Amino acid sequence: IPQEGEEYRGYVWVGISAQKIGIHGAPGISTGLTGWDPERYGTLKHPGDAFSYDIFTQVTRLLGKNRPTVSPDPLRGLKPKMVIAQGGSQSSMRLASYINVAQKRDHVIDGFLLYGHWGLAPGLPDVSLLEQFAPTGRGRAKASSRINDTSGTPILVISGETEALLNYHVRQPDTNTFRFWEIAGAAHAASEMSTNMNKMFVRDGLSSFMPQLTNPNVVVWDPVRKAGIRRLVEWVSTGKPPQSMPLIEFDAGGPNDTPQIRRDRFGNAVGGIRMPELAVPTARHSGSNTTSPVASLLGESVPFEPSVIKELYPTKEAYVTAWNRAVDDLLKAGIVLPEDAAPMKAKAQSTTP
Repeated sequence: IPQEGEEYRGYVWVGISAQKIGIHGAPGISTGLTGWDPERYGTLKHPGDAFSYDIFTQVTRLLGKNRPTVSPDPLRGLKPKMVIAQGGSQSSMRLASYINVAQKRDHVIDGFLLYGHWGLAPGLPDVSLLEQFAPTGRGRAKASSRINDTSGTPILVISGETEALLNYHVRQPDTNTFRFWEIAGAAHAASEMSTNMNKMFVRDGLSSFMPQLTNPNVVVWDPVRKAGIRRLVEWVSTGKPPQSMPLIEFDAGGPNDTPQIRRDRFGNAVGGIRMPELAVPTARHSGSNTTSPVASLLGESVPFEPSVIKELYPTKEAYVTAWNRAVDDLLKAGIVLPEDAAPMKAKAQSTTP
C-alpha cells in the first residue's frame, strides 16, 4: 500500500500464494511459508494445487473494482480501476492454465502479463513440474500449449531466448487480445535478476540454488517487462493493443530434427526484440548454458576478442552513438519506458567496449 510521500504511479502490488508449495514447501526446494515463519503462518492449510485456480479467483475478487466490503480491507479503502495479473516462469505457466480454464468463466481479471513464459500450460488434474517439462520430441514438452485468447481479455506474453524453442512449437498469431514479445539473447534469469534473487534468499535465511558462473548472460531485459505493464494498462483502458514485434527466427530442419535458432556471424540470435546488448554486440549472448540444468537458466555471454570489438567500434564515441540509437529505437516502439531510457544510455558511457 502506498505510504505518504511515496510515488507508485497509481499501482498497488498484491502477491498471491495460490500453490501448495508456496505454503507448505517441498523437500530440497523450499520451506514454504509455514516452515519459514511458523508463528505467523503455521495454521495455514492448503488443500492442493487442484484448488489453486479457484483460490486465485477468490482472492482477486477481493481486489477488483466490484470487490465486496470486508474487514479488514486489504486495500485500505482504495478504489481499483482494473486488476492486472502477472506471473513469471512457473507462475506464468500457472497463469496460462488459469486463462485456459477459468478466465472465460470467472472474468475477474482485466489483463494478463506472462513473462519468462515457457509455452506451457499444465493440464488438469495437475502434474509435477518435471512431468510438465518432459520432452515429447523436436523440442516440445508434455505441457506445451497455446493460450486461449477468446475471453476478450488482453494478454501480453514476454519471453526470452531460453524459452524460445518451447514457445516455437505453440506460437500463435497476434490478435486484438493477444501479443507475444520475444527477446533475442535474453536468459530466463539474467545475471542482474539472479543477483537480486540471491540477496533475497540470504535475507530470508534460505540457501541459494543459483550457481556462480564465469560468463553469465548480461542482457538486461527487465525494462521490457516494466514497459509491458504500462502497455497492458493502456490496452485495457483504450482497447488498443501494443505494437507487434518480430520473433526470434528458427531453421525448422527435417521432420525428425529439433528446430534451431538462426544465428548471425557472431553467434547471436537473428530476429526478436533486440536490446542494446544485441543491437550493439560486444559478446555472444546465449539463453542457454551447458554447465548444469540450473545454470541453463542463467544463459551465457562470451566477450568478443578485442580485435573484433575494434573492428566494430573504432572509437568509444562510435559505440556510445550506436548504443543510444538502439535505446531510442526501443523507446519509439514503446517497449522501453522514458524513465528507463536514461539509465540505459548511461550504461554505455560507463562501459568499455
